[in-house]
Amino acid sequence: MSLAAQIKPYTHRTATVLFLALLAALAVPPKHGPTPFVLAGGVIVAEAVRLLRIHLRPDDNGGRVTSGDLAALIYGFFFAWHLSTAHAHLLDAVFFPPPESILRLFFHELPALASGAVGSLSKLISGYVLALAAGVGLGVLFGSNRRLFAAASPFAKALGPIPPIIYTPYAICFLPGLVTAQIFVIFIGAFWPVFLSTLNGIQNIPRGQLDAARTLNLTGHALRLKVLLPGALPSICSGALLGLVFAFILLTAAELIGSSSGAGWYIKNYADFGDFERVIVGVIFVAILVLVVTAVTDRIEHRLLHWHR
Repeated sequence: MSLAAQIKPYTHRTATVLFLALLAALAVPPKHGPTPFVLAGGVIVAEAVRLLRIHLRPDDNGGRVTSGDLAALIYGFFFAWHLSTAHAHLLDAVFFPPPESILRLFFHELPALASGAVGSLSKLISGYVLALAAGVGLGVLFGSNRRLFAAASPFAKALGPIPPIIYTPYAICFLPGLVTAQIFVIFIGAFWPVFLSTLNGIQNIPRGQLDAARTLNLTGHALRLKVLLPGALPSICSGALLGLVFAFILLTAAELIGSSSGAGWYIKNYADFGDFERVIVGVIFVAILVLVVTAVTDRIEHRLLHWHR
C-alpha cells in the first residue's frame, strides 16, 4: 500500500474524531460566555462541506488529505480555545474571550469592517500595482544592461532593507494628501522585493538562451519582452508574492497616518481602548482578507506559469 493510501484514512479519522469531540464539548452548557450556537452551526456546516467535497471528488487523494489536515487543525484549535475559556477559564477573559463571543461580535461588526475594507483595499491595490509596475519595469531595464545593473546593485542592497515606515514624515510633508502618503508607504514596501527578484531572475537566465536570442538578432525591447521577461517570470512571481505580504503588513502602519477607518485602523483603535474582543475580530477579518487576496494572486500566478509547471 502506498504512503498516500495509508495517510488518507488516518487524516480523515483524525478530523472526524476532533469534530465529534468539539461537538460534544459544545453540547455541555458553558460556565462562562454565551451558549455556543453560532460555533456549533459553523462547525457542522464546515464538516458537511468537507464530506460533500470528498463525495464529489473521491479520486482526489491530495485534496482529501489536505482538507482532512486543515479540518483537524481548525477543530483542534476551537476545541482547545472553547475548553480553556468557556469551561476551564484557564485564560483571562479580558484578553481571550470564548470563541462564541468572538463569532457573534464578528458578524455584528462585519458591515463596518467590510465598509472599511473597501478603503483599505483601494490603498493596498494602488500601492501594490504601482510597485509591481515599477519593480518589474525597472528590474528588466537594469537587469538587461550590465552597466546599469552594476550601478544599481549597491543602492538596492543599501536601500532595500530600510523600513518603509521611516519615510512616513517625508511622505506627509511632500506628497499631496494623507491618502497619497499612505499609498507611498505601501508602494515602497512592495517595490524592493519585486525589483530585487526581477533582477535576480534575469541574472539567472541561462547564458546559452541569451546567446541564442542574440543570434536571432533579438535586441532592445524585443529581447526584454520575448526572452528576459518570460525567463525571469518565476522569480518575478515569487517577488510579487513577497511584495504583497509586505504590502499587507504596511497597510496597518499606513492607516495610522491620519486615518479614521480601515482594517488596520480598526485593530489599532480598539487595541488603544483595551477592547480585545474587537481586536481579535479585526485580526480574523484581516486574515480572511489576506486569504482571499492571496487566493486570487495564486490563480493569476498559476495562469502565468502554466508553461513552467
